[in-house]
Amino acid sequence: MESNPLPPRWTRLLISCFIVLNLSTVAWVNLPEPLTDDESKWIDYYLNPMAAYRLRYSAWRWQQYAHYAGLDNRWQMFGRQSRFNWWYDIRAIYSDGVNESSVLLPLPNQSARNLAEKFLFDLKERKFELNIYRNPLAREAYSRYLARQFPLHNGLPIQSIRWHLGTQRILPPVEAMEKHQLHDERTGIRFLNDFKINAMPKQLVSYRKENES
Repeated sequence: MESNPLPPRWTRLLISCFIVLNLSTVAWVNLPEPLTDDESKWIDYYLNPMAAYRLRYSAWRWQQYAHYAGLDNRWQMFGRQSRFNWWYDIRAIYSDGVNESSVLLPLPNQSARNLAEKFLFDLKERKFELNIYRNPLAREAYSRYLARQFPLHNGLPIQSIRWHLGTQRILPPVEAMEKHQLHDERTGIRFLNDFKINAMPKQLVSYRKENES
């Protein structure tokens, strides 16, 4: 039986280097935080400023490769659990200069949902909200999408999308056992953003033309 010839040695070497690079990248991205902190202190203590800069620049380039290759996910078997619940309060502000109305938008996590919507179609909503948690630019882009979806309310044009963040503390285990409850009864709400909508939606233009005629 004839066996298939092996690829050239340089091809096998290149493939091996590629595999080692990717495995090393995954291992490096998932280094424990205490180890990365110690590494940063070691760099500052033992290396001169120029060498430290070059090493950190190389690490940044490696991080870029991990991002573009899709290898920058962190995997944790025992991840840290947050000690509070949080949710968004996203409202549209409608006004014609005289009258103003604040409307809680009928979005998946802040409106009544049927079983299919709740358990099938809204599964990725929490992940989406988490992805924009620390990203005001993403929240602004999403706000402009919402403005196109809900341009009018009772004849009033949309002026802005206003964001608030609600929080509720999860009690520590000892306190929860003493009080026989999981959450603090108090909730907090704080202002996040108010994105002005400058462009007039096409639906509003046609609406005004119909009313003027």
